[in-house]
Amino acid sequence: MIAQGMTSREAAEAMNLSNRTIETHVRTIFLKLNVNNRAHAVSRAIEEGIIRPPGAAGNGSV
Repeated sequence: MIAQGMTSREAAEAMNLSNRTIETHVRTIFLKLNVNNRAHAVSRAIEEGIIRPPGAAGNGSV
């Protein structure tokens, strides 16, 4: 959902979770990918093959 440009609030609503839960997961993702913002997280996840580039066939996690 980060790669799709969703905010934490939008992701929380889509998954019926609290915004705080999403923010915790986003921080964990940042730590694991060693990044400090959403754009860099998406870029690193693509580089590592964790997700496909937005707009790619079968978009989403691998």
